[in-house]
Amino acid sequence: YFGGLATATAIALDEWLDLRKWRTARHVLTTPVSVDMKLHTRVRAAEGEAGQGCVDWPAGRVLLQWAVDGGVPLRHGSVLEVGAGVGVTSIGLALAASCSSEAGGGGGSDGDPTRVLATDVCDSALANLHRNAAENEAPALLRVERWDAAGGTEAVRRLSRLVDPRTLTHVIGADIVSVPI
Repeated sequence: YFGGLATATAIALDEWLDLRKWRTARHVLTTPVSVDMKLHTRVRAAEGEAGQGCVDWPAGRVLLQWAVDGGVPLRHGSVLEVGAGVGVTSIGLALAASCSSEAGGGGGSDGDPTRVLATDVCDSALANLHRNAAENEAPALLRVERWDAAGGTEAVRRLSRLVDPRTLTHVIGADIVSVPI
């Protein structure tokens, strides 16, 4: 009963708030590292119906703010974002790490800047994430890959082909849900 009610509520809110409308959002963070991003939060109709991963959820902005405020080091790190969606957190974190590296800040002037692997299972979200990364001139510190964490042992094998799990310092994710709509 509650699962159906939650789905119906999500659909009603989606329609009422018009969350799936194509729009562009601009995010500016107030931190020691300046990050200014312009993100497309909906894929074009020609690319198919956009799912939850193509919505600019507030939790992604909150996670990014936490990350650049010291939750994730901008140097010496390796981050996996599960369910990256439009890329607010991953792109912002990669831009902040790059800015930190160029300025010599974020934990000292030595060491490599933090690398970010942004993953999602939704093809529309991944296409949108690639577009957002390109338009924001995301540094090579950011990699975007399709990865389904629900794939059991095969998912673990696939992840180890994408990144050495022993090097990961942080695994992050915001608003990770799966609601069939």
